[in-house]
Amino acid sequence: MDNLSLYILTFNCGREAVDPAVFAPEMFSALPSSSTLPSILVISLQEVAPIPESFVGGSWLAPYTAAIYQSVALAASQHAVSQGDGQNVYVHQITRNVGMTALMVFVHSRILQDVKGIEDAAIGVGWNSMGNKGAVAVRLGISVKGDLLLLTFVGAHLAHGEDACERRNADWENIVRGLVFQPSTDSRFNLDSFSNIDEAELLPAEHGSGSSELSGIYTSTSHLFLAGDLNYRTSSTAPTTADLPLFPQPTALPDEPQHYSQILPNDQLNLEKNAGRTLHGLCEKEINFPPTYKYSSMSEPDDKTWHWAPQRWPSWCDRILYRPLPSWMPQKTSGMHLGPYHALPLMPTSDHRPVALSLSIPFMAIPEPASIKAAEDIRLAQPFPLDKDYRVKRAWARQQEIAFGIAAYYGWTWKGNGVVFAGLVGSLGGWAVLRGLLAT
Repeated sequence: MDNLSLYILTFNCGREAVDPAVFAPEMFSALPSSSTLPSILVISLQEVAPIPESFVGGSWLAPYTAAIYQSVALAASQHAVSQGDGQNVYVHQITRNVGMTALMVFVHSRILQDVKGIEDAAIGVGWNSMGNKGAVAVRLGISVKGDLLLLTFVGAHLAHGEDACERRNADWENIVRGLVFQPSTDSRFNLDSFSNIDEAELLPAEHGSGSSELSGIYTSTSHLFLAGDLNYRTSSTAPTTADLPLFPQPTALPDEPQHYSQILPNDQLNLEKNAGRTLHGLCEKEINFPPTYKYSSMSEPDDKTWHWAPQRWPSWCDRILYRPLPSWMPQKTSGMHLGPYHALPLMPTSDHRPVALSLSIPFMAIPEPASIKAAEDIRLAQPFPLDKDYRVKRAWARQQEIAFGIAAYYGWTWKGNGVVFAGLVGSLGGWAVLRGLLAT
């Protein structure tokens, strides 16, 4: 095998469980026609569930992630039938969440034996560093001819609002500082290192933190992919009534004011990235799809009208970016091949459209650079130093998440209110019975 096929999908679920019958048929819409299923499937989810279920996690979150598992199985099965291939099977490797942001990795059975281990990392950048906003990362190690091919995937959800561009940049800085990898305990691997691979191969010292004990998302020998609701907008102010006629529509021609290409130059992500203020060293395939947010209709838009929420500028909030191959890759390397980069149809549970990218990379490990200076590639000197106190900060934030999640369940939800009410009624009833017994 010369190339490894990847499929990366990001979706803001709108705090609702997806419907597998609706989600599955569209899941692989960005696959090239007549292609086989990708070797690795990565799904980045934001607002994966309501705050109580997301913050507490565990069995509270399980019904929402189970809907994604079912969607993957159904989508793979449907694709297998359409391609006449009954051997398309995905094996779940890991689901990791920090509050409302989750990352799920599936590996096709044809390369399952080559997966040697998983590391993960997480950071909240929301209220008091909790996970209403944040990022999750997974590093997958795949054995290739005695070497290790490393793949780093990051799922993120940054600050919302037209006027929050600087906060999004700050979120990115905190994410780079705080995503520090450790051997995963949430995957099918529960190991201290990547199987029998030398740990020094997995955690290169040249990560820019000055400590060989820490490894962040920028390393010299790993691929890097970012997918999520990055929330960069096409304006720094909310639209006025006069702006509404300029909102994109599917029937507009490229040179007309209502064509989505007319607002793409205002995209904050590209402006900030080109200025060196965010998403350092990452690239994105050209956008040829309409804005992914914010739709007002909770049904799939027809081919004549896009229904936009009037209080938000239509924007490409949902994005997938990647780090190109390093300059020191062998000359005979086949290269990175980018396939379709599409917005999927609107799902009935969300005001975002999912986005997916299909691509392939050389099926070989990235070697250590021989004579490249740190200034020549960001892999060798990441933009911000790693936070050595990441573990303590995350543990403190996790305690807050659990407490807040339980309080929100009993205070904000009908079920929780019902439990509290029943408890009060029971307590009052018990007190009345006790008083009656004491009076006799």
